[in-house]
Amino acid sequence: MLFIFQLDTLDIVKELLEEAVRWNVIVTVVAVSLGYATYWIVGIKVHPSVLVVLGAGTFLVYGLDRRMPFSPEDRVGFHDRRGVPAWALAVDGVVMICACLALSAAARIMVFGLGAFSMAYVMPVLPGRRRMKDIPFVKSALVAMGWATACVLVPLFDAPGAHMGRKAYMLAAYRTLFLLPNAILADWPDRFADQRMGIRTLANSVSSSCLRNACIWIAVIQIVVWGSMVLAGGFSRWTLLENVAPVCLLFILGRPLPDVRLFYLIILDGLMVWPGILAWAAGGH
Repeated sequence: MLFIFQLDTLDIVKELLEEAVRWNVIVTVVAVSLGYATYWIVGIKVHPSVLVVLGAGTFLVYGLDRRMPFSPEDRVGFHDRRGVPAWALAVDGVVMICACLALSAAARIMVFGLGAFSMAYVMPVLPGRRRMKDIPFVKSALVAMGWATACVLVPLFDAPGAHMGRKAYMLAAYRTLFLLPNAILADWPDRFADQRMGIRTLANSVSSSCLRNACIWIAVIQIVVWGSMVLAGGFSRWTLLENVAPVCLLFILGRPLPDVRLFYLIILDGLMVWPGILAWAAGGH
């Protein structure tokens, strides 16, 4: 009886997680978390409207990518993958526009630029009706750079007098490095679908061991870079705890890459939430 109860509980949890992925809940939480962490790292007051824009914008971009006819790799690889309903995207778009009105002019310009970049990523606007994600081997890097720009530079450009010049861009570069292994590994379950649709990524171009080794090196470099930035006096010593996430990633990468999609990717995304959890535990601002 207990065994049957455990199976039923696991099925319910799996269904809830699948719905969370379908409704882009996890990526939305990651975006808000990383934006919140930026405020804590820099030491400025949180602007809730920025967090709303980050969450709503992420929900909208990922939702449109699933619904538009320009991402056939999703339907090839996952025939039962369902997108977010159109009404939810419409409501989300209204929420995002209203939140944008509370941002500074510089932040609104950056959000507009990120929106244009995101659409160019998923829509065939390049010569030959190609998408930016179709450019060989740059898909993961574009994703990491876009996320880092949104979650670091939008909050800093919005806060009066908070733009820190070189330090801000160093933080954005570090955040790109932080996100890059996740973006690379997220392509692993999609490797066959991407290959069939002509999208070249590291995941479908090298062996799983090479992919793991690449991510391990990135995680090690990330630990060294962040430690150096903090110890050089750029940020609070408490932010060294950000390195818990890449250390955990190293443990995960100690095992072969699984073909199971859901739980593996949720664990990887959970590591991306760590900076926000750390910021919340430290009291935030």
